[in-house]
Amino acid sequence: MPVINNIGALKQNLRENGWHMTAFMFNYKQIQYDVLFEDLDNISKKNEYASVKLTFIDINAPERTYSIEANQMQMYFDPKTFREYFVIEFSINLGDIFRQFFDYFVTVVPPVAPTLNIRQNNEIDRALAQNGNRNPNAIYCYDARRLGTKNGKQMNRSIFISNLTKRRKPVLYAYFENEPTVTFYYSPNPEDELSDTEIITKFTFRESQNKS
Repeated sequence: MPVINNIGALKQNLRENGWHMTAFMFNYKQIQYDVLFEDLDNISKKNEYASVKLTFIDINAPERTYSIEANQMQMYFDPKTFREYFVIEFSINLGDIFRQFFDYFVTVVPPVAPTLNIRQNNEIDRALAQNGNRNPNAIYCYDARRLGTKNGKQMNRSIFISNLTKRRKPVLYAYFENEPTVTFYYSPNPEDELSDTEIITKFTFRESQNKS
């Protein structure tokens, strides 16, 4: 019986819904992981044939993380680092073991983005903040500003900031959803966070000042 492989389906589902990433659970050798699944077309990649980025997070030791790239056919990784992370002993048939790992892994990949638990939501917020703000702790929104031009080209907000705002401040995001030249600013300090109304009021006042 052929192995069901949902890597392509899940990536397409993310794109259709305007998301960059999702997460799901994966168990291997009695260790439970959260897997962050990202669309590699939105970020730089090491392997030209890869289409998604997979970040494994040991839920019992969240500092143990490991990222690799993959497509629907295979994973791309350094064999030694891969073995060490997943505690795979060296053997003469490592190629077969790696293939068995891949074939097992794809059976747990969901075809559509699943419902996330609190832990997974926090992991995704931190990953989006890292991509968008270069700081995984910068998840507290305090401002919205219109972007200018760079080298004569209009700048637009990134998908990471869009996704972070859509997740954490859906009302604020909806207000600016059709204005891609407006981006949102985040702080690592929760005391800096402002309400949707406060941010919109500040933005509206600033816009009126610029037009006067």
